[in-house]
Amino acid sequence: RLEQLIDHTSTLFEPPTEFVVPGESTLAAQLDVARTVTRRAERSALGVDGVGAQVLAYLNRLSDLLWTLARWVEGESLTARPASPQPTETDAARPPTGTEGATTDG
Repeated sequence: RLEQLIDHTSTLFEPPTEFVVPGESTLAAQLDVARTVTRRAERSALGVDGVGAQVLAYLNRLSDLLWTLARWVEGESLTARPASPQPTETDAARPPTGTEGATTDG
């Protein structure tokens, strides 16, 4: 059932092509936190005797579903986000922010 939900939800949005900054909305942030907790549970379950492979697989796929739901909730903000500006020659000659007045001699 999780696989079907992941597959269906994945059809509802364009997959991101760049790094995703989590928490574009409150609900997406909550889903990202839930995913983090699920991943932690998965890692913890690895050290518990008697936890079967099915439990680990379920937790893994559950975290995938939560990621997919968070990206779907974010929706258009992923594709509408402006591209990162490319540095210009002027930018290359400018000192990094916060270094104004700094000297190299000690």
